[in-house]
Amino acid sequence: MDMDEKTLKQVGYFIDQFREFDESINTPNDLLIYVLRFHLLTENMLERIIRASLPRGTSLVRDARLSYAQKLAVVNALGIIDEKIIIALQRLNSLRNTCAHKRKMKVTIKEIDPISEPFGEKLSIVRRWTPKFGQCVKL
Repeated sequence: MDMDEKTLKQVGYFIDQFREFDESINTPNDLLIYVLRFHLLTENMLERIIRASLPRGTSLVRDARLSYAQKLAVVNALGIIDEKIIIALQRLNSLRNTCAHKRKMKVTIKEIDPISEPFGEKLSIVRRWTPKFGQCVKL
């Protein structure tokens, strides 16, 4: 059974998209992975704070389908996290959203520094990134 030209183009497009995806997840030394993982980690942290701090926090997290920005606003309103951390997490969310809407975006240390600064030494491991080995070196 022969495929028509339209179907062949769609298959070709799918294969091209898959190759691009494969290249993006197999790119060594990509700081984007750190941004995405840190975003996931902090979103989980925000949810845990909401659950622990509000009488029906679990219901809010489970049922309201809050965005990261909304969860951050709730935690900020609780006043239990330093304002510098809140600002850093707002920057993290902004960078993550930019990455989500720009294909092949490369994240640089310049973009990471304002996010990691309030966290101090805990996140400075990113500064010791070793591209040659594709891993972080713990000093």
